Formats: sequence, C-alpha cells, structure tokens
Amino acid sequence: MTDWIGALPIGQGKRYRLLADGLAEAILGGRIEPGSQLPTQREMAHRLGISVTTVTRAYSELQEQGLIENKVGSGSFVRAQPGGDAARAEKHKRGPSTPLEALEGSLRHTHGLMDLSFNEPLLGPAARCVQKGLTDILTVADVRTLAGSQPVTGTAAHRQAGAEWLSFIGVKAHPDELVLIPGSQGCLATVLMALCQKGDTILTEALTWPGIITVAHIAEVGVRPVGMDERGLLPEELDRACREGRPRLLYTMPTLHNPTSITADLERREAIAAVARKHNLIIVEDDAYGFLPASPLPSYFELLPENTIYVTSLSKAVAAAIRVGFVAARAQLQRRLLPALRAITMMTSPIVAEIATRLIAGGAAQAAAREQAETFIRRQALADEILGPRPAREVDPSMHRWLELDSHWDSMGFVAEAFRLGVSVAAGPLFSAVPGSDPHAVRISLGGDPDERRLKRALTTLAGLARGRASLRPVV
Repeated sequence: MTDWIGALPIGQGKRYRLLADGLAEAILGGRIEPGSQLPTQREMAHRLGISVTTVTRAYSELQEQGLIENKVGSGSFVRAQPGGDAARAEKHKRGPSTPLEALEGSLRHTHGLMDLSFNEPLLGPAARCVQKGLTDILTVADVRTLAGSQPVTGTAAHRQAGAEWLSFIGVKAHPDELVLIPGSQGCLATVLMALCQKGDTILTEALTWPGIITVAHIAEVGVRPVGMDERGLLPEELDRACREGRPRLLYTMPTLHNPTSITADLERREAIAAVARKHNLIIVEDDAYGFLPASPLPSYFELLPENTIYVTSLSKAVAAAIRVGFVAARAQLQRRLLPALRAITMMTSPIVAEIATRLIAGGAAQAAAREQAETFIRRQALADEILGPRPAREVDPSMHRWLELDSHWDSMGFVAEAFRLGVSVAAGPLFSAVPGSDPHAVRISLGGDPDERRLKRALTTLAGLARGRASLRPVV
C-alpha cells in the first residue's frame, strides 16, 4: 500500500528534508508498518516529480535515524524498533542517540552540506556567461523577433551557431542537419516518443545516466543493459542483444561516460558502429561532456550518420540556466523527430536561443568551456592525489569521479555515512540499468563547490571513509 505517497509534503524548502520528515511521520504514525518495503528511489522520484538524488538523500537521513534499513539487491525496508512505536517516536523526537552523534549532527547543520552529487558547471564562468548573455540581449533593436514564435528547428542563425559549437567540440555537421532543443532531457523524451511505442525495448550501457531510465519508465519502454569493459560498450554483447530482441535504439555516451568517465577508443567505436549498421539499429549519442577532451574522437554521427541521432547542449559546458542544445540527424531521422518535438516543446525559447547564439558567435561560450576544462584538469589531479590514480584509460578531464568501493561497503551504506559526515555523493545503484544491482561504487562530482579547499577536505573525508579510517569530524 502506497496511498501515503501522495500526502508527503514536497513543497517549499529543502525537498530532501521535507521528504525525510514526511516519511518519518508516516512511519512513526503507523501509516507505514515495520517490515514494509519502500518504493525504489526511481519510483518514488517519479511518483513525486522530484529528482532521484533528492530521494537518495531523504532515504539516507532515514537510515541514519534508524527508521529504515537498506538490503542490497532487495531495497529499503522500515525497521522494527525495540519498544515499538512509542520508542521510535521518542527517538525521532530526541534526534541522535549519543553525544557524539549529536555533536556531528550539530556541526553538519551549522556548516552545511558539501554537495558532490550533481554534475554542474563551475559557477564562476557560468555566471559570467549568463551576465554577458543578458546584457547582450538588451542591445537587440527589434525585440519583436524574440517575442514571437520561431520554427521548431530553430532559426537559420541559431542552427549556424549550433554548427559552430559542434565544430568547436570536434563534430562536423551542416546547419541543415541540426535542430535546436531546450536541453538534452527534453530531447530524449522526444526521441522515445518519436521512435518507440509502449512495450518496446531500448538498449543502454549496464551503467548509464539515470535520466534515460526515468524517461523510459515514463514512456513505458523497457531498458535492456548491455555489458561494458574498460573501453566502454562490448560489441559482442550489443550484437547478442540485437539478435535476441528487437530493440528500437541504443542510448550511449561514448565520451566521458556518466558515471564511469570511460571514453571509448576509435577501434571500439568503429566496432559498435558496425554492429549498429548490421542490425539497422539507431544510435542515440549523448555527448554532454564532449567539450572536455583535448583531442576528441569521431562521433557516431560521423561514423554512421544515417543511423545516429547526436545530442549535445550548453548546460554542462557553459551554464545550467542556458537550456539550449543541438541535435544532429540526417533528414530521414529529422522527419521522425520533428512532430514529437513540436508536440512536446513547440519551440526552444527564442530569448534563450538568442543568448546562446550570441555567446557562441562572440566566443564567450567557447572561452567558458575551455575554462571549465582547465579547472577540471586541476580538480581531477587533486582527486587522483587524494583518492588514488584513475585507470590509465581515463586520460581526459572529467566533471566527476567514479569511486569503486571495497566489497564490505554497499553503495547506499557509503552514501549514508558520507552524508553523516557532511558530504553528499551519488549512489552507484542510481546508474544501474540492472534493477536491484549494486555496483559497489559512488559518483563524486568535482564541480560542486567553487572553493577547492573545501573540495579537498570533502575528498579527504571520502578517501578516509572508503579506506575505513574516516575522521568523525564533518566537513567544515
């Protein structure tokens, strides 16, 4: 019974705290009985219309309070407390049960949480770009061009700017092959709406970006994981998945894969393209981090243009607030995408599109992306120094670090302990396309704070925790 979900208080304030308090109240009030299994994090996020990370943080809070327990491979369950409901209610009202826990909780809430759970561009260059874009837009003489509608594909000037941006990140595409989109998430929803029907199956890496799993769930499309190794997708596994089923498409991130940071080499890309050509499989290539490599490799759009839908945006490279992206696709695929794009978004905001176009044309967007890359080179070196070196295959700077844990850790347990010490990271199961599996790893985002001294302290805390000797002092 999950009737209580709709009554959870997800309004103003810190949403993870509201969710944690609402669940605690439901547990202590008897609406959720001991032994009950909570919805999966993805299901809870979908039901409430919030992010999976928010649910992760809320569940971590409840686990810290002793109200729920996480069972690897099974899920989260409400714990039975000694003394029954009255004892649980008193414990929740009191807060932490020992002086040490009380001290840690006090320090954490005083100094705030170091959030390394989201991949966001660094605030400095992002803020400067937003400020410049807003200033530039005020110089437009005829605002009527921005106040009205525009073609669903974007104007010719906007698509030309898109071609310039793709050229900057090493992808060759003609403006006529481009479509303007209001960010990658909406684009993926459009792709599934255009190419899939209820009950269809799509393929992804075994570890993948949670957004595609959420979109597939909403579209009632199945997700089949494809095996990976240190070079990315396994061609033989992809071939087997195509032979054993009738997948509609493959969603993949060959460059700086999220969450592992693997970049597939050219030989592997050519092998994947050959399998896709053999089975006439459509590849949806997510290139969110394509601005980071110093020497970009050919995209699937260049290797197999007739079967590839290439997606990128400015959200990671420039600023999260500039929700503008570009899809590269040949005419036959564009014709299938445009009706769905029109139905979902009508158009990308002409105002935001114009800001993006001016930032690209003037070089500010490229400068911001280069600054991001330079900073993440330095931050990855810091993470290597503290957490240990990355595998030799990971040669490019990345916005995140995939930290594999010793077998005694389950991912959710590590996240809960890190949270208790004042550091928030993303749990490995969030990225698993295999329901209920635990990759015994966490993703650490390196752009969560402009202060590298705070980042160093947070990484040191995580390193100590992973090695079993974490300081009891939260990050300050």
